[in-house]
Amino acid sequence: MGGTIDTNLPYDSNNKFLLTLTSIHSYISGSGKNRSRRERAKWQDEVVAHTELCAAGTRLVFRFDVPDGLSESDARRSGDSYDLWRLGLSADLPGIDVDRSFEIPVYATATMSRGITDFEVASSQSGQDAVYDKAIRELVRVTSDGLLKTLTYPMGRNIVSNGAAILIGATFAACGWFLIVQEGQGFFGSVFGGVGLLLAIAAFYMLFKSLDVSSDGIRIRSVRRLFGIPIRRREMRRNDFLRFEHSSGMQTQSGGGKHVMFYKVTAIGRNGEEMLIGEGFRGESRTDAAIRFLSQELGLTEA
Repeated sequence: MGGTIDTNLPYDSNNKFLLTLTSIHSYISGSGKNRSRRERAKWQDEVVAHTELCAAGTRLVFRFDVPDGLSESDARRSGDSYDLWRLGLSADLPGIDVDRSFEIPVYATATMSRGITDFEVASSQSGQDAVYDKAIRELVRVTSDGLLKTLTYPMGRNIVSNGAAILIGATFAACGWFLIVQEGQGFFGSVFGGVGLLLAIAAFYMLFKSLDVSSDGIRIRSVRRLFGIPIRRREMRRNDFLRFEHSSGMQTQSGGGKHVMFYKVTAIGRNGEEMLIGEGFRGESRTDAAIRFLSQELGLTEA
């Protein structure tokens, strides 16, 4: 899926514009007066746009590699559920930053993106790789002690979204307690409070968990910690490593329909054993860059 966006911003080759493409399923949840429309992100990727001078100011040129099996845009939207595609545009610029989103039609025509040349895509690749490398190294702390190399994913990540979820969950739980104790509404209070309590616990766990992945050249070890206390350990011989797999571990949604999908990376062994070695990567392309990073740092090569 490719296209161009013309802006009235003065052209500056140093400006980096990040485009995020998200496949979204929109549906109705609840019943009666409690019906509301919700969204769930199914796939997400991001690219750094190629920039060039145009009559208006700056033209952004971009192209995404969209995997097979995703739903096309539903132009009719006649039922309670439908699929849509949203394109986000962001950039940190001197003065006022850019933060826009557009709902765009996406169909499996295999024709429109042919107008985007390989040169335009390749010219933005180096800048894109630099953005990904910086983001990964901000997420993962690498330390070495002789032959032992350790990759640490510290706790306290995504503090804003997880903190907000804890606050919302605690509010729901308090409302549930009020309904049960003060209003005598046992059923509704239990449902309301239970959902809020589960949300707060899940967000609390996400905020204060950490992950250590280490390699001594012979074995790969993974330790999940909560408040720095080990709660789960995994181990795999490096020679038993077969391949990497990645999947979306969680997603968040903020105002304006902005979704963020976080991907995790798992090491698969020859006997089917699985070990989490990376998490918190945003989008498919950044996750692919993270896999290359993990392969290099841990000395893992796919069979």
